[in-house]
Amino acid sequence: MNSLFALLEGTFWLIFEFVYPDLQEVFYNIPGANIEPSEGVDVFEVAISKLDSYFAPKQSRVYERHTFRLLKQEPEEKFEKFLVRLRKQADKCQFTDKDGNIIDQITEKCYLPELRKRYYVLEMKLH
Repeated sequence: MNSLFALLEGTFWLIFEFVYPDLQEVFYNIPGANIEPSEGVDVFEVAISKLDSYFAPKQSRVYERHTFRLLKQEPEEKFEKFLVRLRKQADKCQFTDKDGNIIDQITEKCYLPELRKRYYVLEMKLH
């Protein structure tokens, strides 16, 4: 298994050096990516991790929150599906009070007025 991993690691560095010179320039400019081999540190794993982080899609908290605020329940949409969409988008928003923001969005953008009333009553009981 170690020899296969060593072969893959060697192949990575070979491809990296000769096939992707532009990637090489990016790699050498990422802080902490180009480290010296030492005991207990996997240079290959560090390199892949740094490159993954560099190329991962960046998220704008302002944009994600704007998108969250635009979500509303469609007339034929089940509440559970709307709630799943809210939770999925809320995960991208970096809210300090995710549940509170979801409840606010439900009370503002839920299609059924009865459901909105239930949340208002629940809120009143909690305070």
